Amino acid sequence: MEVPERIENDVEISESEGETQLTKHQKALEKTCRICGSLDLHKSSHLKYEFSVELFEIFEVDVNLDQPAIHPIAICRSHELLLLKYRNLKATNQEQAFKTSIKTVNFYPHTDECNICFINKCRGRKRKRQGVKKIDIIPLKCKKTEDLNESIDDENQTFVSKTILEQHDSEIRQCLPETLISDFETFDINARKDFLTKLVKHLSSEELSELMFTVGKDQEESLKNDIEDISQQYKDHTFLKDFNADNWLSKRNMPLTRFIEGFTNFSVAVSNENLKLSLCRIIEQIYALRYQKLVSPISFLLSLYVYSKTSSRLVVDFLSKSSPCGTYTTLQKWISKSGTTAPPCPPGVIMAAFDNEQVVAYKRGISPNQKSRSSVITSLIYAAINSDDNMQTFIQTQDEFKPKNWFKLSHFDEKLKHAETKDQTERNIQAEKILKEKNYFLRGIKEIRDQDNNEYEELEKLHYEQLYHFIKHAIETVVEEHTMEGSENAFMDNIDKNTHNEERRKDILICTLCGTENARRKLVCEGCKNREGIKEARTKKSNGPCSTVSSTNIKTASKTQEILLTDNSNQDEYSRYQHIPSNHQNPTSVTVGMPAFVNPNSNESVSLVMRHIGINCGIKRYGGSERSWAFVCCDGRPHSLYHKILEESILCNYCQKPFQSRKVYKDHHKSCHQNLTSSCSREFDWVYMRIGGGHYEMNVLKAFFELNWIPYLEKMCELMGFNSENAKHFAKTCKDHHLAWQLLLTFHTAALNEMVIPFVRSLMNTNDEPTVENYFKFYKQFQAQNPNHAYLHLQVCRYSQAIINFRMGIRRNNSQLVHSAKFHLKELFYGRCHPHYQNIELFDSIQYKFMPEEVKASWDNNTSFSVSGNKSKGQDLDFILEEKNKAIKQYLPSGSVPSDETWRNICCNLKFFETIQEKLAEILGLGQQTDYGTKLIDISNAITSFRPVLRKHLAAMVDDHQSVSGRKLHPNLVNFLETSTQKRQDKIDSSILGIDIEKSSGPVFITDDEEELHQKKMTKAELKNNITKLIEKLSENVELQTHYVAILESLNDTNTNKDTYLTLYFELKDVTANSTSDS
Repeated sequence: MEVPERIENDVEISESEGETQLTKHQKALEKTCRICGSLDLHKSSHLKYEFSVELFEIFEVDVNLDQPAIHPIAICRSHELLLLKYRNLKATNQEQAFKTSIKTVNFYPHTDECNICFINKCRGRKRKRQGVKKIDIIPLKCKKTEDLNESIDDENQTFVSKTILEQHDSEIRQCLPETLISDFETFDINARKDFLTKLVKHLSSEELSELMFTVGKDQEESLKNDIEDISQQYKDHTFLKDFNADNWLSKRNMPLTRFIEGFTNFSVAVSNENLKLSLCRIIEQIYALRYQKLVSPISFLLSLYVYSKTSSRLVVDFLSKSSPCGTYTTLQKWISKSGTTAPPCPPGVIMAAFDNEQVVAYKRGISPNQKSRSSVITSLIYAAINSDDNMQTFIQTQDEFKPKNWFKLSHFDEKLKHAETKDQTERNIQAEKILKEKNYFLRGIKEIRDQDNNEYEELEKLHYEQLYHFIKHAIETVVEEHTMEGSENAFMDNIDKNTHNEERRKDILICTLCGTENARRKLVCEGCKNREGIKEARTKKSNGPCSTVSSTNIKTASKTQEILLTDNSNQDEYSRYQHIPSNHQNPTSVTVGMPAFVNPNSNESVSLVMRHIGINCGIKRYGGSERSWAFVCCDGRPHSLYHKILEESILCNYCQKPFQSRKVYKDHHKSCHQNLTSSCSREFDWVYMRIGGGHYEMNVLKAFFELNWIPYLEKMCELMGFNSENAKHFAKTCKDHHLAWQLLLTFHTAALNEMVIPFVRSLMNTNDEPTVENYFKFYKQFQAQNPNHAYLHLQVCRYSQAIINFRMGIRRNNSQLVHSAKFHLKELFYGRCHPHYQNIELFDSIQYKFMPEEVKASWDNNTSFSVSGNKSKGQDLDFILEEKNKAIKQYLPSGSVPSDETWRNICCNLKFFETIQEKLAEILGLGQQTDYGTKLIDISNAITSFRPVLRKHLAAMVDDHQSVSGRKLHPNLVNFLETSTQKRQDKIDSSILGIDIEKSSGPVFITDDEEELHQKKMTKAELKNNITKLIEKLSENVELQTHYVAILESLNDTNTNKDTYLTLYFELKDVTANSTSDS
């Protein structure tokens, strides 16, 4: 840039009295610094144009726009050095290190009260230069002065060097007290900020403290008003739900907020929500010092959040002592006044679920006939069902999709009987329709009973697809484990080596002194020739005998995943059960409804709950207009009771009055409608009832453990540390479902690995690939005839695999896999004594069989629900309701029995509580986890511990069926599947088709002792019936048969005791067994 020459005055400057004021002003500008306004310029001072770039970059001043009559043209020596410093830093790319707090002075056109001219006039003799010093610039604000003849214009702010002000110190001191405040009011906003910033720096600590105190006292009334504003905010639900830290802070006392920001170097504009919440809490704490009884909204929300996680009165009261969050009493009053209006039932297709929840009071004393007080409710939730088809949204409004409720053949006979009361034409039409329905029902029941159509073949195929993956993984694991051992000239794995070492150690003693191996009978060590080492080794061996499994189990894998079937090498994140197709769509919306204050453990209470659900869902039966029918989910006990009330609960079509039994209805009809034809309907014919998937899994797991406890699981649980009787009972009855699931995985994985070992080793020395197909061929050829192999194969390949399939199907909302699992698990309920789930299995099978296809589609699309939206975390509504019940109990008053009103308040407002809880957690950075990777369950040690036991069991190719502990099992146990299937068919024949069949002789027995104990519990009639069956088996030996017939006929039921029948029964069992073996 071209630097212009020094500007010359157009008018000759002289010292005469007639010199013009403008000329004086121009002369003064030549002696003034462009940056600070100082008059300390020297002849060698540089022009401002030489530093135009630096001036613009540092102070944002463009000197090319300066006016000669207003702005100085030079720069003082002090600021010249400042600009040169910046230029040097910039040359080395270090300009960011340059910092300055200097601000440029504003210059204005010349007036009669011009400050530039005044300073030049009053300057006096120039002092001797003593070097360059940093000039402190302070504002001069004095409006009324006689000697200085100067006034600051309303729009003017001039800074004068401290050196000049010292010459007029006395005059300035006199004018400041009177004029400082009025002058300050004339400043613009920027000038005021600059003045206050510089003023604070000149105050001492005592003066600053006094200033802060004065400001605080001045804001006291404002603070009081603000406290009144926020004291009631915690009661406002809308405010809590929509809380925003920025909005809340903007309405608080601004001086206080700005003081905290300055003191902490905190900025609301650039801070995250968590830090903003901290600022809110600081303000609340300050307000609480002014008003100790304050309940502020943010602190109250934090207290509510803590209480929802701890349910602790002590914690809430502890927090109230240190923050304005309110006491426990305040919290409970807030909960009780939150409202009792339940959220409306969701629109569209819904599924309701109900379960009981209770609180039992603690007995704090004793007294005669004392009973614990308790409070019981039935909680309800409603889930909006997802559907791909828009037409599915309206299916619950259509009567043609209501349940058929065909569960017994006698139902059609009753309908035919009722049709006979009609006239001839109508009777024939109805009879023809009923007969068609009856034939259709019989065909469906036959398919359910025999299971021989294409539908069941597809279910079998699905099951074996999953089994194929598991066996393939087991084969790969076993192949990887085996290595060739030259010393043994055989393929061995770590378990073989470990077992071999343990067996070897039984016959040797290792000297504790030198480590030499010695024969077991040696008294003196062959290495060190010392007795003490051998003696000590023998003592240790007698005190701690070698176990079958080493105390330091060798892991076959570092971790065992819950389910790992697919190759996820190309995936950044592994999700559980990813190989299973998922039908989850969007996160499921769940609404907590108004609870029913009954315990659903009787026909009457279940009827009340169902009626309550029907009214809330808007079922047309109860006067609603939204739905004709609905899905309902519950656990096993209410489901079993519903079977009875479906048949017995009757609604009078004339007066719409409900009755618990048909007998009561008939009495009502005779007394109230005796002149009318009997007309009634089932009250609950609008329900599609479903057993909760979570409770089904729990009970099928219990059935599996009860069946296989003696054969396998007792020994396995002993290895896991379940040694006492109570511990074993805990494991056997699956008290902890999560623990039982891990035990099942341990059994399933260990068994599969051991089952394939003989097959894999048979192919080690060949070039054949160990495939799953070849394994099944190997099993049928070499192992199927052995009862130990055959029974283990059945339990693993059918039942434990089906339980795992069921879990995977529920998690991924895969209805076909769930149907397949239930198809393969049903025999577990029939082989042993599980009557409730036998009825539930038949009810579910029949109900699903006769569902309309549109209803089936909606049912299958919602086998499970994912509240989080994760496609591998599906649950059925029964377990979702369990979680809601836990959340409800978190808000109950601790240490007392809640009233119905308390239950109602919490249930109706749970959604609101969860909303503000989630909002606060999000602000605090405690939101829901978004990493849905598989949680690894480390059961590798458990598997490794159990495998040697199974290996030893399977290696003993004995003819008798034995447990892993060597206990003899019942010979018919290996035929569990066939026997259970027959029992199921008998159940269908008797309870569904009404066919008289012979009563079963008991469950599938596990041991001979169990059968003997069962027989001893039989009545005389049952014994006599079984004796007759045994006599019929002696048909080939007529003489022997005649003998026992005569003995049986000679017994008199009245005079013969039960022991006589038992003796004859056991004698006949031995005779028939011998006859069978001889033949």
